[in-house]
Amino acid sequence: MADASIDAVVTDPPYELGFMGRKWDASGIAYSVDLWREVLRVLKPGGHLLAFGGTRTYHRMTCAIEDAGFEIRDTIAWMYGQGFPKSHNLDGAHKGWGTALKPAHGTRHRRAQALVGT
Repeated sequence: MADASIDAVVTDPPYELGFMGRKWDASGIAYSVDLWREVLRVLKPGGHLLAFGGTRTYHRMTCAIEDAGFEIRDTIAWMYGQGFPKSHNLDGAHKGWGTALKPAHGTRHRRAQALVGT
């Protein structure tokens, strides 16, 4: 792709959780500064990036995006009222207790802007 040829990028890269042992979800691509530099290269000045990330790993992706040269503008959280925690049940004095909180928010989104040439 040509430099500065894209107005916006919307992407949902792997959350890098190693979901069910799947290689596609443990590739490291979401944390690749080189990948995000390439996105920055093809974005027009002032163009926007919206990248979805997992609640446990979005911070690593955000750092890579910022390290690539983007300015992080906003964070958007998907809020929802239902969900089941992945928990371990406790025994003994704590029988009936679990080790996780009920999830109440989902994927975080990063809105970043390409400031080069603006």
